[in-house]
Amino acid sequence: MSILDSLLSVKETTLEMQQGVFKSKMLQRFLKAEEPIEVIYSELPSKRIKTLLGKQFDNKGNFSWDNAQRTKALLVAESLKDPYLRDERLLEKFDSATPADLAEKLFGMEIIELSDRICALSGITLGEEEAQKEFEEIKN
Repeated sequence: MSILDSLLSVKETTLEMQQGVFKSKMLQRFLKAEEPIEVIYSELPSKRIKTLLGKQFDNKGNFSWDNAQRTKALLVAESLKDPYLRDERLLEKFDSATPADLAEKLFGMEIIELSDRICALSGITLGEEEAQKEFEEIKN
């Protein structure tokens, strides 16, 4: 049977978003827990993740470390299922204007590893040079 025939015979035509678990030592400290706290994140749709990754570059197409850090916070804020960073009570409690601000407060430098895991779960594992090429393709 060809791949085409196999695809035409499937019953499900959409896939559920995969989820992952990250053990946060930062949340462990906030909650004064004995063990790292497990947070649940979900893959992001490819169109959305590419849009977010494009924010790592300035208007001239140059990679920006400041923009990259903010992009990582945005990825975490959009992907996390538990804790849900869009909860108004949580935003207010931690005096955060946006879910990305809250992600930075709650996870600190863990954002880097967490966002890398989100990208990998979503099928994107770009290094800086590959990300630059990807941006050029999107831009053109």
